[in-house]
Amino acid sequence: MTRVIMLRHGQSEANAAHITAGQINFQLTDVGREQAKYAADHLFLNEKIDRIYSSDLQRAIDTAAPTAELFGLSITTDRRLREIDTGKFAGLTFEQRVERFPAESDLHARDFSHMQFPDGEYVPDAYDRVVECVCEIAKRHDGETVLIASHAGAIRVFDTFAQGYSREESGKCRGVKNASVSIYECDGQSARPIKTNITDHLPDTEKQ
Repeated sequence: MTRVIMLRHGQSEANAAHITAGQINFQLTDVGREQAKYAADHLFLNEKIDRIYSSDLQRAIDTAAPTAELFGLSITTDRRLREIDTGKFAGLTFEQRVERFPAESDLHARDFSHMQFPDGEYVPDAYDRVVECVCEIAKRHDGETVLIASHAGAIRVFDTFAQGYSREESGKCRGVKNASVSIYECDGQSARPIKTNITDHLPDTEKQ
């Protein structure tokens, strides 16, 4: 059994501007970099991390970096840990999304489990992608503790899997906050949540 710790990236430029990031390579803000350090300190005090993996998007790598430095570990990137590909939603504010893609925006709000992003990813396919990757990592590092830095949508679909929902129910769980920590046990085939969306390590002003 592997202890899998999912770390959402800190506040990004897109988060601060209320923009859908998707797979665009937005950077962390100063707040996001500070959040990454708070998360690293929390993990160093409370966990014994053996391996670190990350999405290959820079905001996730930069969030994992302070933890990697404290533990003296390298970061292995995997593009399967990327955020859900939001297609033409990427780079748009909520208001712009509704204006340009009213039907898709309605589906996004009403039935995320079956959301097909315009020119982007079908949410159940993202569920398959992320679950496959995390389970593969867990199986590879059986008995260890692995930190995985990723994104709100990616962690959301993995949490759905861990809660026992199928790919067609991949919107059942809510998203997690910036720089939050979610802990699971995973045997490479199934997972169970221990505690999710932990933000105790963040100042109240940075819990978003």
